Amino acid sequence: MEDYSLVAIGLVIALSIVGAYFAVKRTGNQKELARQTAMSLGLDFIEGVEAYRAYYIDTGQAQILAGVEKMPSFWRKLITSGAWWRLAGARRGARVAITLESRGKNQTTYTVVRVFYPRELDFELRISKEGIPTKIGKALFGLQDVEVGSPEFDPFLRVKTSDPGAAQRLLGPSEPRQALLAAIQAYPAMVADRRHVSWETCGSHLKVEELEPVLDSLSAVAAALGGPSR
Repeated sequence: MEDYSLVAIGLVIALSIVGAYFAVKRTGNQKELARQTAMSLGLDFIEGVEAYRAYYIDTGQAQILAGVEKMPSFWRKLITSGAWWRLAGARRGARVAITLESRGKNQTTYTVVRVFYPRELDFELRISKEGIPTKIGKALFGLQDVEVGSPEFDPFLRVKTSDPGAAQRLLGPSEPRQALLAAIQAYPAMVADRRHVSWETCGSHLKVEELEPVLDSLSAVAAALGGPSR
């Protein structure tokens, strides 16, 4: 009986080692592909502490950084190094960031592309495909659904904002509406908010041919929404 127990324990340990080996190898392969893609797109491959900090700043969670900075040095290094990496730089004059993010119970991997406006809007905004549930938009206090009076635009995109008048002025010219419509038709998961326009998809998608058209489309939206004097 003891022999069987030892065999079972040995098998579990062996499987754990094999699983860890392939996980490390997979991560290494992803990082190498990300480096090559960054070079092809004219972006930088950033990892470690810099990537960690940039992620929480870009996602509006700077308060988490403050908490981590108060931790003992060992824990701080453990949290802020290791698997953190991103592609970052500029595309058509807009700051961009590409990350792989794990979420949910099963830690599902998503590829997330963010393109930041040259100038942040001074009111809350969330624009997404009409008909798709937008949990974040619904959770934001005080946001209202508005229409801009365009039969080509209103049926396809949902606009939620804290300032209906400002949103209507922003979307009044044809340029932002056309850029948004083109992007949402190509990438239905696109979302534009106060600071950036973003797109995400399930899985690891790090090839140039997958990311370049996304960046071009989102960069056009960012330029149209976040330009001077909006």
